[in-house]
Amino acid sequence: MQKLLLLSYMLSPFLFFAQNSMKGEILDAKTKRGLPYVNIGVVGKNVGTVSAPNGSFQLRLPANLDNEELKISMVGYKSQTHRVDEFKKKMAAGSVVLLAPANLTLPEVVVVPKYTKTKVLGNRTTSRKMTDGFAGDLLGREGGAMIKLKKRFRPAQVLNCRISIARNDYDSIKFRLNFYSIKDDLPFEKLPQKDIIISSTIKQGIIEVDLEPYNIILKDDFVVTLEWIEDFGNERLLFSMGLLGSKTVFRYTSHANWEKYNFVGPGITVTIGY
Repeated sequence: MQKLLLLSYMLSPFLFFAQNSMKGEILDAKTKRGLPYVNIGVVGKNVGTVSAPNGSFQLRLPANLDNEELKISMVGYKSQTHRVDEFKKKMAAGSVVLLAPANLTLPEVVVVPKYTKTKVLGNRTTSRKMTDGFAGDLLGREGGAMIKLKKRFRPAQVLNCRISIARNDYDSIKFRLNFYSIKDDLPFEKLPQKDIIISSTIKQGIIEVDLEPYNIILKDDFVVTLEWIEDFGNERLLFSMGLLGSKTVFRYTSHANWEKYNFVGPGITVTIGY
């Protein structure tokens, strides 16, 4: 994640030079209410953002991405894709994007007996010497851990998640906690779930999130990440890191390509029941 920060600062003069900046809002197509924390980004590129709690957003799109694909997505709604130049024209004609609720489909039934045992998976480090983290205002920036789920634990229910904060200079922080399946050793599809929003004022220590009410069922190896969804300024937030733990995955912003490094992992654990 520090690697991520360094690269983003080095690239910023090039990314934001001669860009078109636009403002808009994303609304529920039925209720016309603003939709919070919608992911908006150019697929596979480090250009994107997340809508504010009232649905508003601001996005800078460089001209050299005009032929690329821009994606707008949110859990529970139908995703939209636009070619970047067409999206610019759409926004010039009117700054409102309407997202339609997704058709409800019956999920695959997974029979999970009431768990009798629990297991903690992930990296238990609480180190304050080896750290990595977020800073800046690239909304949609995301990082976390790839976690192995041995066959004897499958299927399993997620009970809680613990995140070790080594240093927090913000007055408050807010993240979205995401779970993904894995394909080709990278995050693939977001597992069906409601948005899990974490808010905290902790300066150092463990954030613990009760996940049992979300009924998240795991059937294979998975990824758990924290996604930056609100801009609180340019302070620093650092997570504990440990050697030879779970692989670290990250991406710069909404719908950017995933990247990883293999030999250190963030201080994130997930407790499962099986």
